[in-house]
Amino acid sequence: MLIYVIRLLFGLDEESSRPSTKHTEPYQVFTYRTEDGEAVFKFSYHLVRNRYEIDIHKQPNYRSRKGGSYVAHWLLSPRDAERKICVSTSHSPKTLEDAQELSKAWAELTWEYIKTGISIDTQVAINHKKK
Repeated sequence: MLIYVIRLLFGLDEESSRPSTKHTEPYQVFTYRTEDGEAVFKFSYHLVRNRYEIDIHKQPNYRSRKGGSYVAHWLLSPRDAERKICVSTSHSPKTLEDAQELSKAWAELTWEYIKTGISIDTQVAINHKKK
């Protein structure tokens, strides 16, 4: 009974334990084409508690690569996009410009992962060593 009450209070559905309704505040979707021109990503930016969350509206298929949230750095979005970019709270962008730059970097890393199989984590580690 307690579980049922908690689910009812927080709007959780029985099957998924996720909010059963999505937040649908107005927003604009921005398109980003990768530097090589071969892939298109679409993002929206949402100010949540003084930091931006970045929803993923469109991205290339992972093909034969693993596309799980852990390896591909995405989380489920509470809004009408299925996913959002996973960013640690301490690195969450505070400005729209920073959020847009982060989404571009994530798109480039993701596209490189899809093309080559080099994981996002490995790409970041290699780039960090170069600096």
